[in-house]
Amino acid sequence: MIGSRAKARCLTAALTGPLLIALAGEALAQAGPPVRLTPPPMVTRDAAPPAPAPAAGSERPSETPAPLIEVGRTAPIATDSVGLHEPGKAGLPPGGGAWDGSRRDLIDRLIVALPSPVVSMPARDLAKRILLVSGPPPADPPASTTTPETKAKTPTFVGLRATKVMAIGDSEAAANLARLVPQRLEDDELSRVLLDAAFAAYDHSGACTLTRGRLDRLNDAYWQKAFIFCQALANEHGRAQLGLTMLRETNAPDDPVFARLIANLGGDARSTVTGLPEATPLHLAMLRATRQNVPPDLANSGDPVLLRMIATTPNATADTRLIAAERAEAFGSLSAEALGQLYDSVTFNPDQLANALTFAQGDKGPRGRAVMYRAAKAQTVAVGRAEALQRSWRLARERGGYATAVRVALPLLADMQPSQELVFFAPDAVRALTFAGRLEEARAWRTVLRAEAATGNELATTAETLLWPIVWLADSQERTTDKTPVAARFAAWREAQEKAGTASTNSRAALLATLLASSGERPDVGLVASLLSGSLGRDSMPMPNLGLWLGLGAALESGRTGETALFSLSLLGGDGAAGAAPHTVALVLDALRAVGLDADARALAVETAIAAGL
Repeated sequence: MIGSRAKARCLTAALTGPLLIALAGEALAQAGPPVRLTPPPMVTRDAAPPAPAPAAGSERPSETPAPLIEVGRTAPIATDSVGLHEPGKAGLPPGGGAWDGSRRDLIDRLIVALPSPVVSMPARDLAKRILLVSGPPPADPPASTTTPETKAKTPTFVGLRATKVMAIGDSEAAANLARLVPQRLEDDELSRVLLDAAFAAYDHSGACTLTRGRLDRLNDAYWQKAFIFCQALANEHGRAQLGLTMLRETNAPDDPVFARLIANLGGDARSTVTGLPEATPLHLAMLRATRQNVPPDLANSGDPVLLRMIATTPNATADTRLIAAERAEAFGSLSAEALGQLYDSVTFNPDQLANALTFAQGDKGPRGRAVMYRAAKAQTVAVGRAEALQRSWRLARERGGYATAVRVALPLLADMQPSQELVFFAPDAVRALTFAGRLEEARAWRTVLRAEAATGNELATTAETLLWPIVWLADSQERTTDKTPVAARFAAWREAQEKAGTASTNSRAALLATLLASSGERPDVGLVASLLSGSLGRDSMPMPNLGLWLGLGAALESGRTGETALFSLSLLGGDGAAGAAPHTVALVLDALRAVGLDADARALAVETAIAAGL
């Protein structure tokens, strides 16, 4: 049970956050050009020749997936309580389960409503940890509120969780969760997760083994199509055509693309695919099997699993793979390392690499971003690499995709040692490393910046002052060692903003004050007073769904950790805190702290600050 302190925190976030924004007199949306954390804008380019097929066994650059179908392995006891992590190892508060005190019908609805895809890394990380944690499931609703028919149609709790993890983009984790259940093939959701995870890894053998193991339960069109595909792969073309004919005689939705691909596998070279309006992992696996190019427009998909499949297949053009890979990395289904390896595969001539910034300014697509990465990587002198990274990140801040640009370049930054000659780059390094959660490395770069400021270097002093909000929100060590009053630091930061000519200083100050208050700092009188210079009129801001708003308050008041997290994630939406209104961010951050998820609240606060250009 959360006591009066939690209630006070909730009220502070719900009421003080909007008040601070009103005092500023400007909406957050007016705060200069924010940093876009969402995927960069797509561009249409002429199709380039397909990228060379990778060597056998290395089609996915960053990792080789384990076989998705395991034979002869003993599984744990079947239960909705299974998970990949214990609560303590998942970063959840000790002493109690994630779903203690929650009702199953409400939690089911919240899980289904969770946004996907999710651009925000902190939000995505929290969602997966909550869904993959082990422990007793929520309590069933009263028997009087359900009927036998309703109960029979309700998915298992583990099946529901695995399905949502798959939708978020982590097919491996979803499949691993499903494998913990011995009777997984009798569970419609778990078996579908395993099937799509196999197709997503282009594991045709594993998918067909799974499909043939469900012959007595092929009761829907998707499984029937999977079985027909497996027959065609096994050169059982007569049976595949018979199955296709029988499928057409049912009420299954028409799927002409599937029919053409089956015909192609049967030897009809005229049956090709030029478009795929409703793609599934099965469709992309079939395109790979028939060696047909992936339609370029699929790279704009919002399905993280499909995007990773496109990014890691040789039967797509180089540009299609690059676009898909950037989006997949932004959605968390492809590693930054894999994207970097794709950037390395792009061909540039020496002049383009030598004039990378000029090339990138003319090409706003993935090749422009790739050439900036390659130019930085090619630099062997620290100053040259620092200048290249600085230009790359600043261009990304203007156009979008800053988060991806930082993550893909982290190995290049890790190879650099902080030094006085790189002090010009130190603010960029601190910001990038703090955003990535690599606080120890960020501290080393900040030490260089502080040493230069101590010599009287005004530029270094200003840079150090402007970095304060990001460091303070992210680094608990900073909050412990720096005894300067927060209001004084806030005032110095605001003065530095004004001297730098930053647009919309009032709205930026209002956002920072909101983040500070909802991250545990008391709304000091001096901090609030600095916001009274603007208009005190009421601002109009979008309000979130009232049910989510009130539901979050009830969940945190009762200390229901998992429920609080789910309400919070739905309130934030797919862009995380960076895309939500300040008063919503304030409530969410305060609620997460109230149930012991302080680290998640801090990470979301840092993301919000960087997205707003603080």
